[in-house]
Amino acid sequence: MQKKIQINLLPVTYKEKSLEIDLRLELHLMITGIPDTDRKMIFDAIIKQLLAMPDTDVRKIDLTEENAESQMRTIFQELENRYHTMAELGMRTIEDYNQISANNWHYIVVLINYHPVTGDEIDNLICKLAQKGRAAGIHLILESSTTPPSRICINFPTRFEMSENEATLTFYGKKCERRNFH
Repeated sequence: MQKKIQINLLPVTYKEKSLEIDLRLELHLMITGIPDTDRKMIFDAIIKQLLAMPDTDVRKIDLTEENAESQMRTIFQELENRYHTMAELGMRTIEDYNQISANNWHYIVVLINYHPVTGDEIDNLICKLAQKGRAAGIHLILESSTTPPSRICINFPTRFEMSENEATLTFYGKKCERRNFH
């Protein structure tokens, strides 16, 4: 049985307008838009939900911190180690590995507070993690007040965008959920 990483994108205050996704199936998630307080509240609610999940390792990175690049490189090294181990065993995904291993890997959810002044090296690491992470059980949730560069956006097919009046959940370029808060 495959593990779910099910999160409710709308916090308790919007409970009657529940909006849930299984992050394991939806690749990576980008949360953008305004207002700032609502976006931060949703990001914090997701963190609380993830921390309550067994077998899920949550890592939060604020890209304004001095050690942000080092933190990103550590996660990328974990990705490379997992790929190497899976290749040696002829496995292609974390689910395959966990079925045969007595030492199961946890899913890693990396919560990234993105800022447009991060620089090319961090942007490249985000893209590489997004492109290769799912098979190794590494999922990214990126939160930003502005839309990141297109090379990052293209690697986040699931987007939760907020405006003053509504929230839109987009899967692979198709808007499938609109919620009006007024």
